[in-house]
Amino acid sequence: MSRPIIGITVSVEVNQKVGMTEQKVLFVSQEHADGVIQAEGVPLYFPFTTDPKLIQEYVEQVDGLILTGGWDIDPQLYGEDPLPNLGDISPERDRAEMALTKAFLQAGKPILGICRGHQLLGVALGCTLYQDIGSQLPTANEHFPKIPRNHEMHAIQIEEDSKLYQILGQKQIGVNSMHHQAIRDYPSDISIVARARDGVIEAFESKQYHNVLGVQWHPECMIEETIHAQKIFQWIVEESKKELVKQL
Repeated sequence: MSRPIIGITVSVEVNQKVGMTEQKVLFVSQEHADGVIQAEGVPLYFPFTTDPKLIQEYVEQVDGLILTGGWDIDPQLYGEDPLPNLGDISPERDRAEMALTKAFLQAGKPILGICRGHQLLGVALGCTLYQDIGSQLPTANEHFPKIPRNHEMHAIQIEEDSKLYQILGQKQIGVNSMHHQAIRDYPSDISIVARARDGVIEAFESKQYHNVLGVQWHPECMIEETIHAQKIFQWIVEESKKELVKQL
């Protein structure tokens, strides 16, 4: 059987280097691809598009999707105005990834959301966000410390009746932390399956879409250090293999 192809979303920046001013540059951490390859999948990066026909081609040609981290999400997508501590946003990326996410959901294909991707997946499924944890949830701990990306910053508690527990086989793990936004409100068909000790949501699953998982931390940064990070990527690849079987 062929290896499953995993689509990976990218960020965009305007290059300010001399001689290349105003050139748009797509980029993403190599670690996402490393995680997919280590789990015996084939990574494929997705440039931005809102073209429905091209998005449909993406959906048809790959077996699973990873929504990666990046800038804040436009609060208009969940019905709010921006607050003072909202960070940079990328409306172009928001539109493209929202359309892509909804197309994958409609097709019933697996999705793994990481950090911003976890939040965007949540918004696509009806969640709202804390635009800034520090100002909106002052009792919370620091979730964007200045420490190495592969460092375990805090523990999370995992619900034993969850898919995440089945994947990891642990009720508690240590995770890194690089976010100042988080899921706030959520509809009844979303299951919150992990929280930090301060109550901040760290992972969710969907009751409607069995092969969807959002994690607030960055497992791609920890694949060399922890087994649980590797298992997250193994999950998305294994779920995507099921899509290959359907095509036989």
